[in-house]
Amino acid sequence: MPSPNSPFDSVLGEPRARRLIKELLAHFGRVRPQRFISLEFPEERIQSRPAVHAIAMEETGCATAIQHVPIDGLAAGDETTARLLTAAAPLEQEALSGVRGFHVDLAVSLGFEPSPVDMKVLTNGLRGWCARQIELAPEGMSSHVITVSGRTVRLQLEKTPCLEGPGRLTVFRAELPAMFATAVAEGLRARLHTLLQASADRRLLLFEQQDHLWSPAHLRTELEASFEFPELSLVHETWIVDAQSVKLGELPVFRRILPVNVGPLR
Repeated sequence: MPSPNSPFDSVLGEPRARRLIKELLAHFGRVRPQRFISLEFPEERIQSRPAVHAIAMEETGCATAIQHVPIDGLAAGDETTARLLTAAAPLEQEALSGVRGFHVDLAVSLGFEPSPVDMKVLTNGLRGWCARQIELAPEGMSSHVITVSGRTVRLQLEKTPCLEGPGRLTVFRAELPAMFATAVAEGLRARLHTLLQASADRRLLLFEQQDHLWSPAHLRTELEASFEFPELSLVHETWIVDAQSVKLGELPVFRRILPVNVGPLR
């Protein structure tokens, strides 16, 4: 069945990248005044060299090349990160004031030493803080501090409007996995050149977030600070799809991170 506002059927057993690209175009159909009339997968006809994942054509004649980039090679989170994410999972499901209509990313800094913080106590502290502060927080990035069992814990909050869905809170650890920068660079080395070689009017990167070991802000910072890939300036849009939202009966959660998404897109 095609997703709402998408003319493109999903096919049972098709490659994951294709399904996500079709879902992204359906998302565009719901939140943008864009209508796509055809979708081509160049790898089906180009065997001699790597081909871009997809080229979508709008009814205006504008062609958009889309390249899917998974972030591979990250080790599972350490015990401290796993305990934080497990303890915070119920908090993410609560209907907190101020979350509706927004993506709210909360990065919690625990340092790199074994954390003496009791995660249940920390989560209870975060719950009270979120209930008081999220609604008051301005859109964009902001830094905060709370005290848990006499220890100072630094928080980084990013609050951006969501274009679809009820909004949600996601908790991350501020400290990144050691191989994150390497994984991003390897994904770009494998796929960026292919995207830029595609014959299209616009070019789009779609990163897949397999887990919550890194946040959209982490990826944005990594891309903006990259000296190895000056060609990123030729990419018109960079998006993330949260793989944990890709479940039967749920719409995948898509977010544009570059240019920064501050409202409805045109």
